[in-house]
Amino acid sequence: MSSVPRLAPAQQSSHLSKFLPSGQFTVKLKVREELLLKHNWTEVIATNIIENKSFLELLEELRNDQDCPMCWRWIKLPPGIEGIAHLIEHENKKRPTTILSYYGVDRFGNKTLVGTASISDKIDGPFPHEGFPIISRCFIRKAYRHQGLYSLIAGHRILLCFELWGPSLNGIHFGSSQETIEQFYSNREFKFKKFLPIGSEYLAGSALPVLVVDFFYFTTSYAEAIVRGCHWKDGPTPDLVIELQNRLSTLVTTGFDTAGFCQLKKLIQKIVSQTGWNPLTFNKALSKFIDFCEAIPLIEPDL
Repeated sequence: MSSVPRLAPAQQSSHLSKFLPSGQFTVKLKVREELLLKHNWTEVIATNIIENKSFLELLEELRNDQDCPMCWRWIKLPPGIEGIAHLIEHENKKRPTTILSYYGVDRFGNKTLVGTASISDKIDGPFPHEGFPIISRCFIRKAYRHQGLYSLIAGHRILLCFELWGPSLNGIHFGSSQETIEQFYSNREFKFKKFLPIGSEYLAGSALPVLVVDFFYFTTSYAEAIVRGCHWKDGPTPDLVIELQNRLSTLVTTGFDTAGFCQLKKLIQKIVSQTGWNPLTFNKALSKFIDFCEAIPLIEPDL
């Protein structure tokens, strides 16, 4: 099977290109023995090489899957290989994105495409800060659902973010309109921590905007920097600053509801107004997080 020609380097994930000059990779994933035996596979692999025939079959199944809310269903793609190239271009138009394919491989080397997912470098093109990758666009074919593959694909992308961004990783973002997916991320620990809710957004869907719940994984160093950066140094700490410190501790340990982000911004404005001290000037970690939430953009209800 031939591969779709790669996009120009500027349109690929900058972090992937940095670590892989060829722009291509294939890795073997650790999977449960029961899964391999069930399908007569010897391994499951992840790759960013798109194989035309199998990927076109996946897209056709996706288009006909009435239960799937994945946004690719609403993209009008030209037929055949041109459709794949159009999809890659569409995904990279807003932000540098790597599309991943996941295959089951049998003992003869025959590969079965079981699902696809992506990692984006950032929330959108103009967003100026590094270290805020997005995991998104996960689709598993019906014949392979409810067999632990979603967890496998999620874990692989999360570990890949740690591997590619290293110490510059601040956190990982994803959004979902499906309650089962939200529960999956909020109830599981990845590298000893959980994804936390930070608010909601409206995402364009088939006809009407879809309400999406946003989650964020705070790395330990970034969470500490957000809280530590609001230390008051001039005499007794004002009550408003103590309230801010407490609110930030809540953010990085349990997350925010829909109103939380708006309340945080109003509290910061109140501190500036009453003390003349701007937390965002001194706390760069918090300032970046505010920029990130505004870039999503999170819903800011009138309070």
